[in-house]
Amino acid sequence: MDLRKLYIASMSALAAFFLISCNNDEEETATLPYVDNTPAFTLDRYILAGSTHTMKAATVTNATGEAVAYSWSITRGSDTVEDDEFSDDEEESGNDGQELTFMFKGAETADTLCNFTVSCSVSATGYYGTSYSVTTTTVNGESLKSEGDAGLAEGITEGSCTDTEQHEYTTVKIGGLEWMAQNMASKGAAGAEKGAALENSDAVSDIFGRFYTWDEAKEICSNLTQDGDNEWRLPTRSDWDVLGKYFSAPDGSEDGSASDGDLTVWKGITSKLMTNAKFNGNEMWEYWTAVGDISNESGFSIIPTGYATVVNMTQGDNSQTQTVNRIWTFFGMNEYAGFWTSDAYSNENSSGTDEGISDGGSGEGDAQTPSSAYYVYMYDTRPDLMLNYADGASFALPVRCVRDAQ
Repeated sequence: MDLRKLYIASMSALAAFFLISCNNDEEETATLPYVDNTPAFTLDRYILAGSTHTMKAATVTNATGEAVAYSWSITRGSDTVEDDEFSDDEEESGNDGQELTFMFKGAETADTLCNFTVSCSVSATGYYGTSYSVTTTTVNGESLKSEGDAGLAEGITEGSCTDTEQHEYTTVKIGGLEWMAQNMASKGAAGAEKGAALENSDAVSDIFGRFYTWDEAKEICSNLTQDGDNEWRLPTRSDWDVLGKYFSAPDGSEDGSASDGDLTVWKGITSKLMTNAKFNGNEMWEYWTAVGDISNESGFSIIPTGYATVVNMTQGDNSQTQTVNRIWTFFGMNEYAGFWTSDAYSNENSSGTDEGISDGGSGEGDAQTPSSAYYVYMYDTRPDLMLNYADGASFALPVRCVRDAQ
């Protein structure tokens, strides 16, 4: 064979080799179809340490009917929970099945607080799999702690009150009024529950209280046990003025010099209302240089739980609609605190008679509706208690009730 024929034969063999290799690569890298769903499941953002929860993944299928395998994994912090930590009951429910039951014990004991990430993955022969993950945090009665606050200002005394669901709250008596020193946590009557817990997690309802729309807020104070005719009520703006005058007066007395409606009495008082609280060991009021030293000398113990917006999902025609679900979205945790007043908003601001209204707040004040109401609020970067208004049906805040001091 001459050299020319040998060269041609060699090049033909080499070309055939590359053709086969390319065909193999194309087969190996061919795009597979995905299964038709993700294995989504629900788990509250906050749960009680030591509680047991069952998570059921959404059904996943594929066009060819290939069997779908579910696989669960749990991490505690950054550590993977080993299979031998699952109980017999959990194994029966299927660590590789569509449903998983697990006790969230914490790092070492049921009372240890930490983050868990639960993941579910699915796979099927000839398909790309999908996965879904949820992170939850365990809480207990020691999750919220106040540290380093000064003592109560002179003349302030503490008491207590109880709601109809037997939640007990600390109260403080200031300037002739008795205030709840914790956020209201009452759900109200069964079947007609009021408000929502932070991130819709009932585990923190007793820790942070609940968020209520304005109509709910006006009603919820009636769930506190009454003392004769001295009923608990949602505070008015004038009630907040009394509080402001007490702490803005130079000598700490309740005799402020400002007239009603003059919000200068609210200036510089927030450090006396805030508490140095930690949630699961983390500082809540994170940045408060502008506020000054947090003293909580009022005993009000305000923590920054933020606010919520509410969207009502309805069904029916225009003549008859029914709310079937409410979507709650939460904002401002660790930087913002606000509370409803009982006062409806009127357009008095347009006449210049209510110059103290802040243009800050949640931004909800831009939309005036017939159900708009005033609320007071504070930021972690501003020293003044402020006033704004919002639509009472689509905005939700914590509640502090008040009554005349005895």
